[in-house]
Amino acid sequence: MSGSIVLSLALFAAGTSGGDPIKRMSNPAVSPTGDRIAFSWQGDIWVTSVDGGRAERLTVHPATDYAPLWTRDGRSIIFASERYGNSDLFRINAEGGGLARITDWSSTDTPHSISPDGRWIYGQTNAWGRRDIFKVASAGGDLIRLTGHPFEGEYHPTVSPDGRFVAYVLGGRPSNALNPRQQGSDTGDIWLADNSSPLKSHRRLTDNESFDFFPMWLSNGDLIFLSNRTGTTNVWRMNGDGKGAKPLTRHTEGLVNSLSASQDGGVIAYELGSEVVVLRTGKQPEVLKVSVPQDQRNNPDSDVALTTGVSDYAVAPDGKRIALSLRGDIFVIPEKGGTTRRLTTHPARDDQPFWIDAKTIGFVTGRNVKREIYAVSIDGAERLLVTDLKDLSSPVPSPDGKWLALHRGDAEIVVTPIAGGDKKVVAKGLFGDGIGGQAMFSWSPDSKWVVYDSPLDRGSAIIVSEIATGKSHEVARTARGVSGAPKFLPNAKSIYYSASDYGESELFVVDLVPSEITFSEDDLDRIDEPKKAEGVGNLPAVVVQQAGIEQRVRRFARESFGAYAMPDSKSIWVNLAGQVNSVNLSTGATSPITAITGVVTDMKPGNVGQKIYFLNSGKLMSSQVSQVSPQAISFNAQYTINLREEEKALFEEIWWAMDRRYYDPKFHGVDWRAVRNRYEPLLLHCFDRREFYRLMGEMMEELDSSHLGSSPPTEARTGQADSTGIVGIEFDAAELEKGRYVVASIEPDSPADHPQSKLQAGDVVKIVDGRMVGRDTTWGAALNQKAGKRVRLMIERNGLEQTIDVKPDSTGSSGSRSYENWVAWQRRQVDSLSSGKLAYFHIRGMEQTSTQRFLREIRALAAGKQGAVIDVRFNGGGNTAHQILATMLRQPWLIRNTRSSFELRVSEDIFRGDTLQMPSILLINSQSFSNAEIFAEGFRRLKMGPIVGERTGGGVIGTSSLRLWDGGSIRMPSSGAYTIDGENLERNGRKPDVAVSFDPNAWQAGRDVQLERAVKELLAKIK
Repeated sequence: MSGSIVLSLALFAAGTSGGDPIKRMSNPAVSPTGDRIAFSWQGDIWVTSVDGGRAERLTVHPATDYAPLWTRDGRSIIFASERYGNSDLFRINAEGGGLARITDWSSTDTPHSISPDGRWIYGQTNAWGRRDIFKVASAGGDLIRLTGHPFEGEYHPTVSPDGRFVAYVLGGRPSNALNPRQQGSDTGDIWLADNSSPLKSHRRLTDNESFDFFPMWLSNGDLIFLSNRTGTTNVWRMNGDGKGAKPLTRHTEGLVNSLSASQDGGVIAYELGSEVVVLRTGKQPEVLKVSVPQDQRNNPDSDVALTTGVSDYAVAPDGKRIALSLRGDIFVIPEKGGTTRRLTTHPARDDQPFWIDAKTIGFVTGRNVKREIYAVSIDGAERLLVTDLKDLSSPVPSPDGKWLALHRGDAEIVVTPIAGGDKKVVAKGLFGDGIGGQAMFSWSPDSKWVVYDSPLDRGSAIIVSEIATGKSHEVARTARGVSGAPKFLPNAKSIYYSASDYGESELFVVDLVPSEITFSEDDLDRIDEPKKAEGVGNLPAVVVQQAGIEQRVRRFARESFGAYAMPDSKSIWVNLAGQVNSVNLSTGATSPITAITGVVTDMKPGNVGQKIYFLNSGKLMSSQVSQVSPQAISFNAQYTINLREEEKALFEEIWWAMDRRYYDPKFHGVDWRAVRNRYEPLLLHCFDRREFYRLMGEMMEELDSSHLGSSPPTEARTGQADSTGIVGIEFDAAELEKGRYVVASIEPDSPADHPQSKLQAGDVVKIVDGRMVGRDTTWGAALNQKAGKRVRLMIERNGLEQTIDVKPDSTGSSGSRSYENWVAWQRRQVDSLSSGKLAYFHIRGMEQTSTQRFLREIRALAAGKQGAVIDVRFNGGGNTAHQILATMLRQPWLIRNTRSSFELRVSEDIFRGDTLQMPSILLINSQSFSNAEIFAEGFRRLKMGPIVGERTGGGVIGTSSLRLWDGGSIRMPSSGAYTIDGENLERNGRKPDVAVSFDPNAWQAGRDVQLERAVKELLAKIK
């Protein structure tokens, strides 16, 4: 290998000419001669000297411009931009000006390299499926597809100096580069193929469970690339045949990504954390120091005007005011709506409001990182109300206003006097949702008891506990836990709750004492009897008669949630399939409250029980109980926020959430507090929320974990987003390269396959809606916004021209059709290879739709078969592996037949329900994730059959999410999955019994070698 040199970790700073050096530059691209570097910063493309210094901005657009790539002559720069709602390729002169659009398909297109002659741009796209390699003419045109599997992923193509070969990455995902420690099967290897259209003669250059990616060909025939095979990502170099790989850098920490080099490799640039590093032959790596004009893309302050978006609220005891939680602050408004006053102004999240008295509001705040309870008057005066060494959350005042019940940490419910005093532990257990702001308890009407849901190893127990004595009663058991918190009826005689004990959410009521026996014969005699006073001060007292309480649990409305009892305790309002209904507790009858529709949440009482309040799609509503007439309560919160201060608070919130709720208390061996200290100084370099959440994603990736990430708030688009109509034509790639639109194949059941249209292989498309394709328009541009509309094609067939009308469908419909066609092809292959002996089932996801489809298919398609191929390749997971495994585990124990079909012997489980009950084999690959991997573990443990394919991805964690007050969100791994031997499935993919890798050459030849081997193994088993 020529010219290789190993450099140490030490980084030196290249010079800068005035101004503070910027950080968070991305996608550095070295010019062909190595004298300049283009990069993306603040969503625009910039150019600077390789020595650093002043940078010049080339693009200025609200959309994000990224991934710059120099043309071979150094005169222009290709880049990706989201200007039309998708990622398209554009070209601009290296000195500015001359902007031109290159691609126009509604897909994510990213450039990676340019052919030696400069004619073609190579990159990756999701235009035809998960991720494929394309090339497109440098002057612009239609994408030419170079790889063809609908679900395998190929990306990062680079063309050899002689133009004969293309090196690319197969496997994993580009986003995996955010985790420099990722190992396993969900990582990419570098492959080589002949540079034809499509690519041919694929052969593997690297083969390991590290991540090899971002290959770049040098002029001498060597390849540089990024790899984490030493434990962290570094720059490597190897011969063009894959031999002689050696590291060029030895970074021991930090995220290395986005590699680029001059043509001779004398100058290499890459990202390292929040810096761009330049590596020159024979020198140490240098941090590129760049200055820019002193200006900001966004104003540091932002005006906010909110008329919706209530996340929580509380009605004052006297019913005159309402406290609102809006975008992380506490506001107060008159009960009828109107004047809106902001009470808290701290950048951190203030929420979960409650009233201490008629003019004082309590709330939970994260301003000191841990959760505490503060109070604020309606005039804005704040004070600390309750604090603790642990987080305090989900406060609920007692009905008499004297006590406050809340969650302390994730394992206790405590009560404390609102006026101040010691905390008393009411319950200990597993209250994980409580720390997130969802109270798992409720008060009794007389303020002497609380009722709570206590999780068990199976289901949960509903318990009522007396505050004064600590005496507790278990009043009910649930099979799967309670949705929300159990509550007392206003008469204190019953507890009501929603639970999914029988498969779907239902309303349950447990009577604490037997109902009173009444006789209709006594009606006349009791007319004049005075009403009995219940409890002290006429408040109903809680009495629990334990004997027979299990028989006093009553089931009511199905598919119910958000239950709220009426003041008379005779009915409960619940959400039923998007409609609020009243449930009569005597008869069980439900009647829709037609005035209240939509998703209604958080129903609360007010005005001494005569009024009800609720949220409906972020709007606060109220209604009289006696006469339902819902009215929106208007407000208008207008104020100014400092974006930088808010981002600091968001950062603290995200760090806190992961610190408290990440499933592994040892954080995969990472010092999480040290991570916080490293990332906090970088907040100053986040120029907008998108960049901020990108940084937060990088911070969370430090945990070397799956099922995490961050999403910025939804941004308004500029103009209408492109949307390409899909006809279902695959053009001949080699002919398309010549500018001819020759149909190579028609996708079954697509618009092009409709009997009224019926295009054929060999047809030449010439004109689309009056414009010549390839000259006046591209195929993509001609189909923009045409889904569901007439498109008139003039084609040439057998030397004759004719007109055909087609009706394109959407990309979503096209994706579903592509999947169904792939499954149909797989099933035909199994039928052919097994001579009809085997059935084939693909499980797309571990969710109810796919599970119910599988249960149907094992009845409809397994008849007469001797074995089954179960395929969970490309299955992204879910939560139904246990259901499918339970179905497959059943063994015959009784046989059925009838007089008319005596020879048709049917297993009792098939006769009565769903089961497979035949020899089976499982197909897995590196893109089998999460619950699909749990399925593979169960398949082996339960000895259901052999497993064929590739090791699964190793991403097995139960996940939850946290929505931030600015509209962004993060995913948080919250529960682990372990084998019965104690092995953590996270980062430990399930291995096949028979290892068979995906073969792109076989796929191009119409074969699936993994499927073939599975059929062979299963046939040998059933002989």
